Amino acid sequence: MGLNTTVLRALAARWQERGLRILAGEPMSRHTTLRIGGPADLFVCEGIYGDDAKKDKAVGYKHMLFSEAARMASQAQAKQLWLTHYSPSMSDPHEFLSNATRYYPNTVLG
Repeated sequence: MGLNTTVLRALAARWQERGLRILAGEPMSRHTTLRIGGPADLFVCEGIYGDDAKKDKAVGYKHMLFSEAARMASQAQAKQLWLTHYSPSMSDPHEFLSNATRYYPNTVLG
């Protein structure tokens, strides 16, 4: 279902010690402009819904769509997007992966 924020921050700190630049997006990030000192190696972001038709529901629950996370990864010039934190109603996130990869090809589900 995804990583909690505490675990994600701990992992990011360990990866940064090894020279990797990690960004993490959290709920309501769709209203945040990413400002970093350079491209990230990895952008970890929640994508509660894969289906763009569920945008109103995502906004209501203060979460993001796969496509929104993908556009943010592109804006951040990340080398890879790792989508996490899926809705329990989405039985197969892979079914919606193309909704992210059309905006950001180097997307994986985590």
